[in-house]
Amino acid sequence: MTLNALYDKVINRASVLCKKGEYNQCIHWAKFAANMLYYSFKTLYEERIEHLIKEISKQIVIEDHSITNFHEDKIIFYDSFSYDNRGLTQQYLRALMSAGFQILYMSENHNLKTTRIFQELSSYRKAELYIVPKKKDCRKQISTIYQRIIQYGAPRLLLQIRPSSIECLAAVYNLPKGITKYNINITDHAYWAGASVIDYNLEFRSYGASISMRIRGITESQILLLPYYPIVDDIPFKGFPVSANGKVILFFGGNLSKIKGEDNFFLNLIKEVLNTHEQAICFCAGQGDEDNLLSFIKDNGLEKRLIYIGFRNDIYQVIKHCDIFINTYPVGGGLMSQYAAINEKPIVAFSKPGGRNVESLIHSNKTISIYDTASFFDYIGHLISDANYRFEEGKSLGSNIPSPALFSEMLKKTLETNKTQYPIHFSNETVIPLSQTDVFSKEDFKVTLIKGLRWESFFYFPSLIPWFIKFLVRRYV
Repeated sequence: MTLNALYDKVINRASVLCKKGEYNQCIHWAKFAANMLYYSFKTLYEERIEHLIKEISKQIVIEDHSITNFHEDKIIFYDSFSYDNRGLTQQYLRALMSAGFQILYMSENHNLKTTRIFQELSSYRKAELYIVPKKKDCRKQISTIYQRIIQYGAPRLLLQIRPSSIECLAAVYNLPKGITKYNINITDHAYWAGASVIDYNLEFRSYGASISMRIRGITESQILLLPYYPIVDDIPFKGFPVSANGKVILFFGGNLSKIKGEDNFFLNLIKEVLNTHEQAICFCAGQGDEDNLLSFIKDNGLEKRLIYIGFRNDIYQVIKHCDIFINTYPVGGGLMSQYAAINEKPIVAFSKPGGRNVESLIHSNKTISIYDTASFFDYIGHLISDANYRFEEGKSLGSNIPSPALFSEMLKKTLETNKTQYPIHFSNETVIPLSQTDVFSKEDFKVTLIKGLRWESFFYFPSLIPWFIKFLVRRYV
């Protein structure tokens, strides 16, 4: 079965279930459809999912207009993640606290108390925390979210939610007009549901703003540009697993799905660099589908040159201790590029014309993206062989990244005026859909298939059976 055929089957099933009033099952299939779009880049806007959100909301939400006096100093932040140093939770919360807002922080993370986010909020006397309960009945789940938002009496709602947060979106769709809904777009390169539900979209770069206006159907007046800064923690450096003394240290990292595809094009770039430059060693940090990376390392005899170091919570220090940062491809990174910039590490970034580039992430006027392999090898070769050149290329890369104080000031002005405080440079940049082979090779997508289709996944895709057995053994044995 092709990806397109499977998607049509899934979204049609969700639509039929919605008409029957079987909303629990409808939401299951709608979430599955949204996740399929997220992983495949098939499209960045899907009218059928938007329609389902609104229909579910109309049937389940009992509108409450009892609160008419909203308190201007109150704000609600609904967060699907609540992960330390991931997403933009800490940047926004610190800015809101700096501005003196009363905050209702609604989190779907039931381990919130283990985070630094919890510690920071607990020390702020104007913050109220609410863990969104998990209810099996979607009617109760949606109604609970809706009522908690209404009861707080805040005129503004910030949303940082998953691409498939159907229940949350159904809850907020029918909120009173006195509550303005802002989406924090942390996933500007991929699909997310709810573009027609929000009032404003907070973008962190012009690339995302361009995509939102041209593809998601969000108007220019709804787009608010707010570049962010990276959170720098105080976790000490844990070292490298092998000695890198006397070596030029290359580094790349992120979710390992970002480097899959195009017949391991990115990894082959790294292999060529290492084979050409004996004085170089490369470390990779990340998580996700490790099999492809580890197999590539073994098959090419790179065990001592390309070292996978797994997930590192000291990632800021890891980048600080490298010499050259290599941005991932075909999907580029975000946070790590900023870490490299503020540590004045030269950034090497292979990219596609028309795709998102690293310049927009670090707000640099310097051209960094490279579009042909010859230029890529020439540039990284010069960096490896010349320490002074490395220093000059890395110097001042992070000078245009906003400070925490500036971010706080700009967020406050943005919320007060509902107008962007930064100029937006709209462009024709786009998102290129992955091939079906590349999509089906992603471990996260395979897990999504099994969760969504359940036993049907093995009927439609028998090749999943041996992979799933191996996956279970790796995870649980």
